[in-house]
Amino acid sequence: MHVALRWTGRTLIARLAGDLDEHGAEVFRQEIERALRRRAYDHLVVNLQEVRFIDSSGLGALLGRYRRAREDGARVSVAGAPPHVRAVLQLAGIPQWIPLYEDEAAALGAPGEVGRR
Repeated sequence: MHVALRWTGRTLIARLAGDLDEHGAEVFRQEIERALRRRAYDHLVVNLQEVRFIDSSGLGALLGRYRRAREDGARVSVAGAPPHVRAVLQLAGIPQWIPLYEDEAAALGAPGEVGRR
């Protein structure tokens, strides 16, 4: 799993590439936690465009970031999930908590509604 991080204002964009499995989920968690300890944020955008595979560990990592963001008064969005990844996210009910967007631009342009669900 490769995690590329980029700040734009108070938004952290995390671009993931590879498998979001047990190992990938741990890499994702560590990278995000390290970045969020250094700087305040309002929005975490997780770009899954280059994710080939996601399992329950990956789903747990996403929900963990969602819980952390709620505690911090921030929100989380998922962008660019390929069809096979999007299907897993939907089957697991992730959109109930974390909105899914077609791409980063759509996620960045969405109005902020922390705690809306």
